[in-house]
Amino acid sequence: MFLFISFLDASIIKKVEVFESTDRSLSVEDIKESKKFKRTKLPFIRASSNIFFLRVTFDKSKLDDELYSVELDTEFNNISVEKDIKYLDIYKNKVLDQSLDSFTETIYIKLNNIDDYVNFNISISESNDYAFKQILLSKFFGVAYGIVFAAFLYYIAFFIFNREKTYIYYALTQLSMLGILLFLSYREIENDRFYMDIIFFSFYLFSNLFTKSFLNTKVNTPIIDKILTYSIFLYTLDMLSGWIFNFYFMADTMPLSTLLIVYLIAGYVVYNQGYKPALFYLISWSIMVFSFLFIEFQFYFTTQELFIKPNYIIHVIAPLESLILAFALSYKMKILEEEKLQQQEFLTHQSKLASMGEMIGNIAHQWRQPLTHLSYIMMNLKTAFERDKLTSEYFDKKSIEAKNQLEFMSHTIDDFRDFFKVSKEKELFSLKIAIDEVINLLSASLNSYKIEVKFEYKNDIEIKSLRGELLQVIFNILNNAKDEFIRKDTSNPIINIHLYKEKKNILIEISDNAGGIKNEILQKVFEPYFTTKDKGLGIGLYMSKMIIEKNIAGKLNVSNIEEGALFSIKIPNK
Repeated sequence: MFLFISFLDASIIKKVEVFESTDRSLSVEDIKESKKFKRTKLPFIRASSNIFFLRVTFDKSKLDDELYSVELDTEFNNISVEKDIKYLDIYKNKVLDQSLDSFTETIYIKLNNIDDYVNFNISISESNDYAFKQILLSKFFGVAYGIVFAAFLYYIAFFIFNREKTYIYYALTQLSMLGILLFLSYREIENDRFYMDIIFFSFYLFSNLFTKSFLNTKVNTPIIDKILTYSIFLYTLDMLSGWIFNFYFMADTMPLSTLLIVYLIAGYVVYNQGYKPALFYLISWSIMVFSFLFIEFQFYFTTQELFIKPNYIIHVIAPLESLILAFALSYKMKILEEEKLQQQEFLTHQSKLASMGEMIGNIAHQWRQPLTHLSYIMMNLKTAFERDKLTSEYFDKKSIEAKNQLEFMSHTIDDFRDFFKVSKEKELFSLKIAIDEVINLLSASLNSYKIEVKFEYKNDIEIKSLRGELLQVIFNILNNAKDEFIRKDTSNPIINIHLYKEKKNILIEISDNAGGIKNEILQKVFEPYFTTKDKGLGIGLYMSKMIIEKNIAGKLNVSNIEEGALFSIKIPNK
């Protein structure tokens, strides 16, 4: 839209003259009477370390009786004019508002060249047209700032809720980019080189860390990962040398943005390895890197005026990069969620297999006594037969005993089968009865190791919840306590179960006297694959916590008490 804003004919500028000097202390007033001015033309472009003074003469006869805005347009350097000329600073450019009767026909301009490069031009337009252009420009810049700042807030929120380092690195990259945009639009570079270095260094540091994290370069591309790490130190060294010795060795030999090319190489390599989000990363950073390279190529090598000002380019590519990379981060989030779901399903499957193994072990304990009894019945029948004392009455009596034992064994199988039958439907049940069932299922195993279970409650409590899953958690905690007693060879092992209500919650507390859990591993017991058992899988307590906190919406915590460990299950009483 800016291209359609009307500007006056360039022939209004009658003559442009330049005076070149190595003396940076000279002011506009010092050279006004100099005879060393030479004819030149606009745009005025030089790759030199000298300073330049311009004398611009306007043809006032070609102006109408209007109010005009004369914009002294520079991209890389600060400019100063005569002391008695009033001007406005707008986006680093100086704007002179003049009417026909007071139009300054000759103005002197000093180009304070600090970057060994000058790119200067003058544009003249009617003040209304110029004001309209500035309104459009401010809205355009405002949209760019809004998108980048929104991206910063968006990914800060993602980091808070997901604790994924990639998001905080990208959020800080966007914040640094916002600083660059504001700096390029509103700050004078010659007076703020320190701040410029800090902002650009922050951008490179956080974009570097984001690249390493997003592409997982440490695993996928170890060599590039080391290059990225070393480049941070190289950039830091370059910045410090500039502050201390006023010499930027990288800036003097190559555009700084060439460091960003490593990002593209890393993205290409990781994409070829099959990581699809890297495609969006590659597209977004290609736009950013090649735009920076284009700007710096113009800065170092061009002898013509830029068609589009670098400041405008950066204000376009910054929000565009944010929007494209949002797809990459969203895609990464989807992949992470799928991987998490697959891992969850795998852990659930492993947990079921582990539970089946524990179930078979407990069935064996439950069956040991009836099998022994059946063995005695067979021996009694055989002895009676051999001694001719096998009467029909004796045979019937032993048959009934055998039948009772077989029925007990059959009921044991049914009890365990029903116990491990997972239902996602909530049901109303008695916690007292449910906990008793768990204790009964483990009774034979607990008794064989002389483990005493004390179950205390004042009143029975009914709850509507996932009965089977809750009982699996209690089963798992009791079974773990039994294993600890065996591992530590605890004398007089006791498990205490306490059931009670507390305000709006129901609490089930299970404690033992097995000596507790070491403090350094206390907070790790709920992590997947963490175990202190020789042949343990380390998923039982992890799955127990997942069941209580995700499926039942409660809390499962562990702490050490005087004699052992205390597991606390807190369930909302809805």
